[in-house]
Amino acid sequence: MSRELSNQAVNVTLTTTSEIACVTSPVPDSQYPVGGGISVNGVVTAVCGGTTSALTVRVRQGSGTTGSIVGSASVISAGATPGLDVSVPVSVIDYAPAFPPGVYTITAQQASATGNGTVNYAKVTAAYPG
Repeated sequence: MSRELSNQAVNVTLTTTSEIACVTSPVPDSQYPVGGGISVNGVVTAVCGGTTSALTVRVRQGSGTTGSIVGSASVISAGATPGLDVSVPVSVIDYAPAFPPGVYTITAQQASATGNGTVNYAKVTAAYPG
């Protein structure tokens, strides 16, 4: 049986080509058992800025954009049309989580953008074994 913790965010500005923290999972309690991976799932729904050629969504350990990247990034290029909504799902397992367990942040980054975009909705769920 796992314990899931979720968080949501809306109206986050994507500034041209910078990686931006969209949403951070809640802090788990210290009862997390040693062993097993932590499943992190989420989605980012955004409207890309001018001339955006791709939208990259990552999961990072910790809060912000400087933590270790967990798993592979999700990249949408065909659907990252400026001015149109694009939804990018992400699902990874952290096999080397911090102990005690910390938070996870879903980030987004536009490629080749000349204008800001907006994350209309972002959600992260972290499932801790237990």
